[in-house]
Amino acid sequence: GTAPEVLAAFEAAVAVLRDLGVEVVDVDGEPFSAARWPNTTILLAESYTYHEQTLKERPQDLAPGLRNRLREGAFLSAADYLQAQRARTQFIAKVRDIMRRVDVVLSPAGPATAATFEELATDPEAQYRMPSYTNVYNLTGLPALSVPCGFDTRGLPIGLQIAGRAFEDALVLRVGHAYEQATDWHKRH
Repeated sequence: GTAPEVLAAFEAAVAVLRDLGVEVVDVDGEPFSAARWPNTTILLAESYTYHEQTLKERPQDLAPGLRNRLREGAFLSAADYLQAQRARTQFIAKVRDIMRRVDVVLSPAGPATAATFEELATDPEAQYRMPSYTNVYNLTGLPALSVPCGFDTRGLPIGLQIAGRAFEDALVLRVGHAYEQATDWHKRH
């Protein structure tokens, strides 16, 4: 589900980091790819709770897509929410085990570049069927950073995501800074 242009830019970014002396190893991607369900469940339940009054009193203040997404939270039960929180605990443990063996995890920031308004209007749910590289960090609370690593043929930016262990934000920022010093993607518009 990841666009070829995004994969090519990601692989080129990894090559730059290798050239800087980073040892690159593969890790089990299952915990990262399976994070969507618990993350989405928690996000929708909490977002609905936060915005419930606005949805009732001033729904016109919210964009239609956001309004519909928030309303999904109204259909979640306490059991759904608690199951997602239990899954969250399991994901944290799995990702913590992976992070014991590596300093940072690299991935594309997203599976594709931004959709146009026309594409979103045609298929507003398309983005939810694509992989998410950020869900696991929302779920675990680990630090993650996105830095520019290319552009697609439409001129839209592609991001390299760098994520680290809990409370090692400085390392994540150092890796991002080293990458930016070795490339000029962050200077392009």
